Amino acid sequence: LFLVRLVHCFPIVPSMNTACLQILIVLTIPRSSDAILREAYTTNKACTARRCVNPVFPALPYLPVLEKKTWTKQSALKVSKLVSFCDGIVNYDVALPNETASAASLLQASKSSSSNASKDAKAKPLSLEEIVAKQDQEALTMYFYHLSAIGLEAWDYPKPMQATGEHAQCIKSVAKMVCFTYFPASVLGVGDGEEVRYHRPCENHCENYVNACGVECCDDSTTCSWKASASEVNLAKLDTTISDAASASTTDADDEPRRTQTSMGEEVLLYTGYTDAQNGRCTGVAD
Repeated sequence: LFLVRLVHCFPIVPSMNTACLQILIVLTIPRSSDAILREAYTTNKACTARRCVNPVFPALPYLPVLEKKTWTKQSALKVSKLVSFCDGIVNYDVALPNETASAASLLQASKSSSSNASKDAKAKPLSLEEIVAKQDQEALTMYFYHLSAIGLEAWDYPKPMQATGEHAQCIKSVAKMVCFTYFPASVLGVGDGEEVRYHRPCENHCENYVNACGVECCDDSTTCSWKASASEVNLAKLDTTISDAASASTTDADDEPRRTQTSMGEEVLLYTGYTDAQNGRCTGVAD
């Protein structure tokens, strides 16, 4: 079974073998360990109505991490021809993170190259092609994780925008959410290479996901927009290193910060949700 899936994976997204291998690692975990991973990623103890998983929205826990990065604008003309999984979704000018080689890549370079080459590798940022491939891979991985969490088989939908059948709209909405998360839209009138802010997916795409996938929770977990205040009470809840506390409202607000976790079990506290498309500062406005 795993061999068949491995062969299935590689021809579809040839530039994302790492993501496929990560997914295979998850699939081949012994049953006891797999149960622990699924429990950590998917189960909301307070409510298990219908597809009410944790995180409730695709790639939600990674918003604070992405917002802390430095982003630069790149044109749709350059990026659209480089994306693989997000092909058909990323058709707008995007913001891409300034990335350098990972620690693992640098270690490999130091083993296989001269000391001078290793020093050059440390100073050299990733190319546009490498950054796009990395973001594409992250989106693909989150797509697999979330579909698995809500009980759908991602292997059956390798090209989500071509999905058909009863789950087609749900599949497409998950794909849009993860691609909009990892390929945020850039503001208009900015030149390529100029620094820009990260823009979260628009609230309406979150709502489309909830409706298309039939997500139902026993509380307000499926509300896509919220803004918690930076009150002493709320800031006291900040017992995690991953949060968007810097964007918390400085005025009184009735909303509570949302607690979720990454696929690795890291706690995340979110003071703000997705952005209203009417202000134009979110990803997927024209979609």
